Amino acid sequence: MPRVSAEHLEARRRQIMAAARRCVGRKGFHSVSVQDVLDESGLSAGAVYRYFSSKEELVTAVADEVLDSVRLTFERSLTRHPLPPLSDLVAEVFSQGAPMDATPESCRLMLRFWAAAADEEALGSRLAGMLAQVRALFAETVHAYQERGLVTRDADPTAIADVLIGVVHGFIVRAAFTEDTTVDSLRAGLRALAG
Repeated sequence: MPRVSAEHLEARRRQIMAAARRCVGRKGFHSVSVQDVLDESGLSAGAVYRYFSSKEELVTAVADEVLDSVRLTFERSLTRHPLPPLSDLVAEVFSQGAPMDATPESCRLMLRFWAAAADEEALGSRLAGMLAQVRALFAETVHAYQERGLVTRDADPTAIADVLIGVVHGFIVRAAFTEDTTVDSLRAGLRALAG
C-alpha cells in the first residue's frame, strides 16, 4: 500500500476543518453532529476519526486555528520595517483567510463558538485561555509600538489591548449581520480615531 504524503494528510485535515466551520456556522455547536461534518466534507467516518476523536476535539481545533491566525498576523507585522500603523495591523487580523476572513459566515461561526463556550464549561475554559493569549499578544504588540515611538510610552499596553480586542469583537458582531461592515471601514475608522 503506497504511503500517503504529509501534504495529502494536511489537505485532508483542512478539508475536515473547513466542513466543520461551515456546519457550526450554519447550525451552531450543539446542533452539529459528526455525521453533519461527514456529509459536508464528503469523507468517511474513518477519515474524519483519523484526525479528530470527537466533535469537541474538532471544534477546539477550529478555535485553535482562529488563535493561530491572529498570532500569525502579529508575528508577521512585528518583523516589518517600518511597522504598519496600528489601525492596519488590527484590520489585518481579518486578512489571513478562513476562519478570520470577515465574511458573515466566519463571523457567525465566532458568535456560535462564543455562545457554546457560555454553555459548556470545558469550552468556556478553553475560550478564556484563548482570550488571555490574544490579550497578551495585543499587549506585547502595543509595547513593541511604544518602543518604536509609535504609541505613547506612558499608556498601559494591556488597557490599549483591551480596547482593540473590544473593537475586533464588535466588528465580528456587526459583520455577522450587516453587509456594510468591511475591513476597509474598520481600518478607516481606526485611522480616524488615531488622529
